Formats: sequence, structure tokens, C-alpha cells
Amino acid sequence: MKFKYQLRGATLLFVLIVFGKLSGFLKDVEMTYFHGVSDVTDAFFLAVYISSLLYIAIYASIPIVIVPLYSKLNESQNVSTNLGSVYVIYLIMSISLALLVFTYSADLVSLFGSQLNSEVTLQSSYYLKLMAVTFPLSTIVAFANAQQTVKKTIFYYYLVPLVNNVVFCVTLVIYQENFEFHYILIASIFAWLLLCIVNLYSEKLYIKNFWLVLTDLAKLRNAFVLTFPALLSLFAEQLNNFIGIIFASKLGDGAVSIYSYSNKLNLLILSVTIMLITTHIYPKLNEIVSRNERGDMSSFLNFSLNILLIIIFPVVVYFSYYSYETVSLIFRRGDFSDNNAVMVAEVFRVFIVVIPLVIFKDILIRMFFARGNSGTAFFISFAVTAINFTICYRFYQEYLLVGVVVAYLISLVVGVILLLVVKWYRERDNLPQLLIKTFSSRVVIVLVAIFSISLIEPLTQFYWLFYLPIYIAIYIGLLFILKDKSLYLFIAYLNRYKIT
Repeated sequence: MKFKYQLRGATLLFVLIVFGKLSGFLKDVEMTYFHGVSDVTDAFFLAVYISSLLYIAIYASIPIVIVPLYSKLNESQNVSTNLGSVYVIYLIMSISLALLVFTYSADLVSLFGSQLNSEVTLQSSYYLKLMAVTFPLSTIVAFANAQQTVKKTIFYYYLVPLVNNVVFCVTLVIYQENFEFHYILIASIFAWLLLCIVNLYSEKLYIKNFWLVLTDLAKLRNAFVLTFPALLSLFAEQLNNFIGIIFASKLGDGAVSIYSYSNKLNLLILSVTIMLITTHIYPKLNEIVSRNERGDMSSFLNFSLNILLIIIFPVVVYFSYYSYETVSLIFRRGDFSDNNAVMVAEVFRVFIVVIPLVIFKDILIRMFFARGNSGTAFFISFAVTAINFTICYRFYQEYLLVGVVVAYLISLVVGVILLLVVKWYRERDNLPQLLIKTFSSRVVIVLVAIFSISLIEPLTQFYWLFYLPIYIAIYIGLLFILKDKSLYLFIAYLNRYKIT
């Protein structure tokens, strides 16, 4: 009976993830169909990146700060007090930031998009105002999701992207004209309001004596000190992601949209792994830290990265090789021309390569957060951002958008190396050597597999997607021949959950 309920829950979760991804895919397809690469998409994507730069550190740090506190809720009264103060300080920050962004949206757009034409900056400013309204609502939803993660009731966490994407898709079909685009963002505000109501109904937030906490400046100051390192580190991460948009905005009309569409394709893959890191891997890391079992930490990190990368590596290489075909299949319709597809594919071919590095970096950064080493995470994130900016500045005029993405790729490589070196220096375990060995062998195997496809393709002339099962078969066959331990780990993982 227990297994029956586990299977039902796992099936429901799988359906939510699949429909969340499909709705996100449909959202991107609709955007390209109705608006292609245009002033509207430039304005929208610029507003999205500015709001993300300013707010996402707050949103993303909520589970990092709250999950450890909420999991220790019954251990002491001090934890209970800190948790309530943390909730209040996050609300204060979210509301204050929303008011500032709403008031100074025009100045922010002018600061980051100074090279864009006046019509784009005016539209982007209005879009940014509407996005700012969602900041406090999404903060409340993040509170509930963090508590649900600890309780392992993550249904509502996976509901968030599905609801937002469905509302966006429906309203985009209704309001197709350029001058009506703001109605879609107004509908998004109501989507977040609905999510807020549903999550508050299902999960009672742990805030006792709200007004008393609100007026206790000492407790609020302590809560801010508790949240500040995570906020700072995640802001540095987000700034690193935003650097590409800063330099893309200097390359003329359409460059922001081309960069954003290629990144959107990345997020179709990456967003699933980010969800898994937030809902499964990070809570597990906190459990291991609370038990003070250092050996378990390295074993779990090695296991998690191996399971994720055995799936991600072949996907990245295959779709990089067929970048134009991928972009054309997803986006080339309506107002999205063949020339647009060529330009997006050129950037996407390099952009998709960053996915394994982002997974490496995110999991290792979460390990430092779980251990309470937020300072280390911040300094490495800041160093990566500085490297990215420096290389971008040297590359963007000569190599255009491809140069911007290459700079981001190089900065991530440096970041992962720094994280592994710091972990090895502090703990003297063999995890860095294991991961480097796994990473290197996986690169060789997927390159051999894709080279085999390049030899088969001229002889057969099939539709490009028909080569995917052949490619996967070659990849798995090479893993078996080389007796790759990651494959056996993956099979054992599937057997554990009765999937095979």
C-alpha cells in the first residue's frame, strides 16, 4: 500500500514537471511566433533581466536560509525566533525593492540599456514596473515552498512554473498585438496572487507575533545579518548572468532578443536540474551537515553529480551539434525568420555547453551554504563575475554575441576549479580528483559518439532527430565497454525506486 501511494505521488510529480516544461516550451514558441526578434522582445527581455538582477537574489536565497532554520524548528526557542524575524526581513526587503524599482524603472532601463532606441527603453520601463509588483507575492510563495521542501511535500513548488507559464500562454494568444503586451504582464501579477493564496491555504507560515517582530529592531538586525551572506553571493551569481545582457545591449537592435532566445533554450534543460537541486539535493546536504558526517557529504556530492551529468552530457553535445536544426524546430515560425534562426543557433551552439558547468557550480555552492561558508561562496562568485566582465569587455566588439558567451563559459570553468580547490584544501578528500576524472572521461565518450554520428549522417541522410537513438545507443555502449562506474550508479538508482 505504501509503495502504491509513493508511485502515485511520483507519477503526479512527474506529470507536473513534464507539463511545467511543456508549458515553458509553448511560452517560448508563442513569443517567437507572435513577436519574433523585435522591439517588444528586446524591451521584455531587458525588463526580465533587470528584475532578475535586482530581485532573484532575494527569491533564490529564501530556501537557502529558511530550509536549515525550519528543519531545526523544534530544537530551540532561539531558532523559532530567528525564523519569524527572517520572514519579516525578507518581506521588508521585497516590498522596499518593489517600490524602488516601480519608482525608478525608467532610470534603471536607461542605465542598463543605454544603447537601445527610445521606444524600446520606454516599453521596457513600463514592463519593469509591472514585474516589480510581483516581488512581494513571489516572496510569500517562496516562504511556503521552502517549508514544503523540508516536509517533502513539494507538489506546490512544481506548480509555480506551470501556473505562470499557462497564464502567460493563454493571455499571449488573447493579446497578440505589440501594444497589448502589457496585459500579459498584468495577468502574471494575478497568477502570482493565485499562487500566493493557494500556498498560504496549504502551508501555514511560521510567523509568530508578526507586529511584535516587526518592531523589534535587534531581532531584525540579527535576521538581516543571517540572510546577508546568501543574498550577496546570489546577487554576484545573478550579476554574472546579467553581464551578457549588458554587452548584448551594446550590439544594436535585436541582440538582446537573440541572446535571450538562446538562453531560453538552455533553461529548458537547466531549469529541471535547478528544481532538483533546490528540492532534493540542498535539503539532503543540510541533513548531512546536521549529522556532521563529512564522508557522507563527499559521497553524496559525487553520486549527485554523476547521476545528473550522465544524462546532461549527451544532451548538451547532441543539441550543440544540431544547434540550427534545434532552433528551427522550436522557434522558426510566424515572425521568427530563417535569418533569426541562424543568429540564435550560432550563439546557442556555444551557450548550451555551459550547462554541465552551471550544474557543477550550483551544487558545490550549495554545499558551502549548507556548511555555513557563505563568505567563501560569495568571494568565488564575485571572482567569477569579475573574470566574466573582463573577458566580455575584451571579446564583445570583435566576436559579438559568441564572444560574450565564450567569456561566460571561461568564467564558469574558473569558478568550478576554484570551488574544487577550496574544498580539497579544507577537507583533503579525493572528490575533486574523482569529479575531474569523471568529467574528462565523459567529454571523450560523448565526442566519440557525436563523431560517429557525423560519419553515419552523410551515408543515410535521415531527419536529424532520427540520429538521436543511435547516438544514445553508441554513448551507452561506450559506457558499458569502458565499465564506467557512473552508469552502474545510475542503474542502481533506478532500481532503488523500482523504475527498471
